[in-house]
Amino acid sequence: MGQDSDSLFKVEPPPTPVFENLPAWQEPFTTAEFRPTFILGVGGAAAQVLQQLQHRRQERFENLEDIPIFHSLLLDTDPRTLDKLSAAPEPACRLIDSELLSLRKPEDYREDAEQLMRWLGRRWIYNIPRSLRTEGLRPLGRLAFVDHARRVTEQIRGSLKKITSAAAIEESARQANMPVSEAAPLIYLIASISGGTGSGMILDLAFAVRQVLAEEGLRAAKICGILMHGTTRHAAEKKLAVANSYAFLRELQAYRRKYPGEPAGEFPPQAKAQGRSTILISCIWETISAIRNSRKPRKKSPNMFIWMPRPLAAGSSSNAAALRQTPSPHPRRAELCEPWD
Repeated sequence: MGQDSDSLFKVEPPPTPVFENLPAWQEPFTTAEFRPTFILGVGGAAAQVLQQLQHRRQERFENLEDIPIFHSLLLDTDPRTLDKLSAAPEPACRLIDSELLSLRKPEDYREDAEQLMRWLGRRWIYNIPRSLRTEGLRPLGRLAFVDHARRVTEQIRGSLKKITSAAAIEESARQANMPVSEAAPLIYLIASISGGTGSGMILDLAFAVRQVLAEEGLRAAKICGILMHGTTRHAAEKKLAVANSYAFLRELQAYRRKYPGEPAGEFPPQAKAQGRSTILISCIWETISAIRNSRKPRKKSPNMFIWMPRPLAAGSSSNAAALRQTPSPHPRRAELCEPWD
């Protein structure tokens, strides 16, 4: 009995692993190539993302001024964000172009009131904060964009011409010692959909970029959205952030079918293009219901969800079903279709 027990519970030692020294992997740099890239950020959260991207680029290239096919532009209604950007200690961050899209005083909108009243209530205009910032109010973010639409459009046009010029491509290829693709550029739109500026501007901005690309003969360019949702620990600010995100997602679905345009910003209506693929945003979120119900945030860090883009074929029928998913304590993956392509 004793011998049987010993043999039953005898544990064999694991086999000795065999390690093989493999040669270092040689990356075929000769086949890699750059592509003209324009990164357009909106709001304070986007400013932090742009700074991190510039920092990483600085680690890759010694002097970013020598690579003109990469260009970044930041739009915001808060001058404090732009001041921090210009005062950043890293030289690369000071290369980010910026535009201040501040609101005007209520009395300055009297001449444009008739056009603005088509989509904006009178009380929004007469209750513009004295700071002339959105203060987290989404309708005021859209108002600021419409107010400066012509200037923003020309800034975008100039940036695209800069990164796609033959001189920029030639200089970048020489400085980086790598070929540069002459294909249509990549455009990334970065914003937080929880704040007033990003949530209010980013959809109209996407269609403005699409219009400029069409006018410049760059229809093959790809527009990708990187969208963030985050809430703070303060109850009032958290409710406002959730409301902004929810309104943005509903508007995103509506614009999937047709963009109504904006006469005040001189943006014509745009229907969904036929026979073309759309970009689907692959979402990591807790479903619309969970965001709307809004559980308590973590003690150490605010709630944060990031919407990242990936091109997929059009015609997915799971988009509406994704919005009706039941809440779950764990993040889910869902698909929201949008017409930025």
